Amino acid sequence: MKRYLISLAAGVALCAGGLYAQDFTTIRVHFDQPVGVANNELPAGDYTISMTKSSSEEPVLHFQSDTGAN
Repeated sequence: MKRYLISLAAGVALCAGGLYAQDFTTIRVHFDQPVGVANNELPAGDYTISMTKSSSEEPVLHFQSDTGAN
């Protein structure tokens, strides 16, 4: 449950930041513990999060670890 709340808070922060700053394309983040994203568990570590435009109006977030895992 704690992981779910952390991932939810991270997702909300990213979405709110993206809406506020329309030019967000890439940010770097560090997760202290594993985080759940789109039914996948990301291990703790450093990540680059990129926003990609999709065919719908919703942006697509791409998470990539420093080791290259997506």
